[in-house]
Amino acid sequence: RKNNDMVRKFITIHMEFPSSMQGPVSPDNMSSVLNEHLKVLCCCYSIEREAKDVLPVVLSICHKLYQVVKVMRISWECPTELKEKLVDKFGHTFMEKLDREALTKAEVLGSEMVKVVRDIASGR
Repeated sequence: RKNNDMVRKFITIHMEFPSSMQGPVSPDNMSSVLNEHLKVLCCCYSIEREAKDVLPVVLSICHKLYQVVKVMRISWECPTELKEKLVDKFGHTFMEKLDREALTKAEVLGSEMVKVVRDIASGR
């Protein structure tokens, strides 16, 4: 229970103050920001039922950051611990699947969440 409380707090702080974690997103810190969001994603899945309202947003942000990293050709490698968890959950091409998973999770929550996920995907 204490661990879940810490995980909830980490997710809440990150979602309320994302820029405080790494500063404004720039090419210099893009890899770190992506890794931090992937860490939040893994935490969300560890308490999936409780984090269902933020999960589509985190999935979508991770996918968008990954797309930017690829387009800008920024050097990035998923940290081993996170990669193992995400490969177990989604398979080896996990980064390519996050957008579909975001939409699937959003559809369960309704049209407003679907709109939020689509807005993130389109960069709004």
